[in-house]
Amino acid sequence: MPKEERQKSMRSQHVQELMDKVPNWIIRWGNLVLLFITFSIFLLSWIIKYPETISCEVLVKSSPNVYQGYSRTNAILDSVFVKDGGVITKNHPILTTIALTNNNYSGEKESKKVKEVKQDTLISDFSKGIIYYTKKWRKGEKITAGVHLFNIVPQHINNYLAELKIPVREAKKIKLGQAVKIKLKDYPYKENGIITGQVDGIAAIHNTDGFNTVTVILPKKMITSFDKKVDFKQDMEGSAEVVIQDLRLLERFLSPFREILGK
Repeated sequence: MPKEERQKSMRSQHVQELMDKVPNWIIRWGNLVLLFITFSIFLLSWIIKYPETISCEVLVKSSPNVYQGYSRTNAILDSVFVKDGGVITKNHPILTTIALTNNNYSGEKESKKVKEVKQDTLISDFSKGIIYYTKKWRKGEKITAGVHLFNIVPQHINNYLAELKIPVREAKKIKLGQAVKIKLKDYPYKENGIITGQVDGIAAIHNTDGFNTVTVILPKKMITSFDKKVDFKQDMEGSAEVVIQDLRLLERFLSPFREILGK
């Protein structure tokens, strides 16, 4: 046998002898470490939550809702009775407009066109609220029909609500009582946290855009998960996640196998 082959054979035999002489305690500890790693992975996958959610846009409102006042006709602003930010009560006059309309009158000998002046006073139907005008309206200013004139914010808010728009195909998964996590646009969640509510109502009929409206009841105090107070404004925008199933990571991993076994 050549010298080089004898050396290789001797080295192989030497390595095999060393492997045969590995102490049993090393094998036992190796098995324990492997068992510990496997157990840790299962434990973490059980502790870590990975819920099934539906994401959507959200509008946060108050109950009762803010009243929005619009002009009824083309008119001229005559009087404003309450200043911006003022408190109004039920049946309190807000502003008066004068509408000019052309009417045709027919007599025995001739027909003629006469301008008729109609005065219209908008009156509050709120028990108590604060009025905010959409701009600084001036006497004599022309107003077209359907123009947004003012908002009346209720002085005493009973609770806060959120409205979600859920696609019809996803709405079937929504159930009363499900948790909803809301991230407000004006309050970035990484610095301010989130607000959590519960599904309180589901519209039976979807709108023409193919969405169902879902109502979410929010806490009476607008405090985030980071203990920060939210200065409420009507129709605050944001994003929401409806928690369909509060699953753990291990359950999410095993769910495909459950479906296969179920079939």
